[in-house]
Amino acid sequence: MNKIIYLLKYDHSKNIWDVIQSLSSKKILENLWYKVNFIDQNKLHKPIWKKIKLFLNGFFCFDDNDFSNTFPFHSDIIPIFSNIHLELDYWKQEKLEKYFFNKKNIEYLKKYEPIWCRDQATSDILNKYNIKAINNSCITLLFNKRTKNEAQNATELILVDVDEYIPIPKEYKNNYTYITQYINNWDRYLNKTKLQIAEDLLNYYKKNAKLVITSRFHCAIPCIAMWIPVILLWENNKRLKQNFVDIYPYIHFWKRHKTLFRKLNFSKNIPILNINIKYWFNILDVIYSVLYKVILNILYKFNIIKVNWDIKEKNIENFKKEQINNIIKILKWI
Repeated sequence: MNKIIYLLKYDHSKNIWDVIQSLSSKKILENLWYKVNFIDQNKLHKPIWKKIKLFLNGFFCFDDNDFSNTFPFHSDIIPIFSNIHLELDYWKQEKLEKYFFNKKNIEYLKKYEPIWCRDQATSDILNKYNIKAINNSCITLLFNKRTKNEAQNATELILVDVDEYIPIPKEYKNNYTYITQYINNWDRYLNKTKLQIAEDLLNYYKKNAKLVITSRFHCAIPCIAMWIPVILLWENNKRLKQNFVDIYPYIHFWKRHKTLFRKLNFSKNIPILNINIKYWFNILDVIYSVLYKVILNILYKFNIIKVNWDIKEKNIENFKKEQINNIIKILKWI
C-alpha cells in the first residue's frame, strides 16, 4: 500500500502559481510511490483529528492580516519542510519579532531542523535566528524537460504577464501570444480543476513556446525546467537570485500593479481556457498606460535598458538529480 502524504491546496488564493508548486510536488511524490492528499493552507493551525505528514513548500507571508496565526501548525501535522519561502526579508525588525520570530515559532522550527527552503533569502533569515536552514531551490525546477520533437515544433514567442510595450524580437513579429497567469475568480475553482488548468498551461508552454518573456517567477522556473528559453523581467528581489535565471529589470512606475499593463482593449485571452479575462480600467489607468508606453520605448530605443533577447535553453538535469536526492533524504528522515 502506498504511503499517504499531504500537500498544500490554496482555497483562498487567486494565483495560479501557488498551484503550480503543488502540481510539481504531486508528480514527484507519486513517482516515489506516495498517495497524495491535500490540506488548505489556511487550516494548518486547526485540528485534523488524525496525524498527517505534510510535504511543505510554498509561500508564507506574515502581517496582521495574513498567516500570522498559521505557525506553529497544529500538533496533528508532521511538517516536512522541503522548499518553503517566508516573505520576511523586507520587514522591519519589530515586525519580524511581532509576527513570526517569537519564542514559540523558533522552538517549533528548531524541532524540525534542518528547514529546507525555496531560496537563499529564506534560509538566511532563518539562520540569523539560529534555525538551521538550507537552500533547496524551487520545487518547480523539477518538471520534466520537453522532448526534442516538442522543442523543434515550438515556434511561438509567448509573453506572460508583461505589457505589450516591450520590444519584440523581429523574428516573432507575426508569431507571438499574450498570456496571463492571473485568472479572475481563481479562488472559486475546485483544487482538482486548478491542478488540471495549471498542467494544461504548462503543456501549452511546452508545445508552443520557442521563447518565453515573463514577469512571473512561476512561469520562468517551470519553463527553465522544461528547457524552454526564458527571459525573466523582474524588480530586484533576493528570492529570485538563481544561477540559471537570466533576470532583467522590469520597469514600472508609481508602484502600479503589473496586471494594469494590458492592451487598451482591456481583455486578455487565455488559450487553454478559451475565455477572456476582463480588466477594469479607469481614466487614470489609461493615461498611465500611455505615458508608460512612451517612457518604456525611450528606455529600450536608446539602450538604457539592455536585454539579451537571444536566450538559449539551460541544461539543469544534474541539478534536478541533486534536488531529487535531497527530497528523498528529507522523506527518509520522517
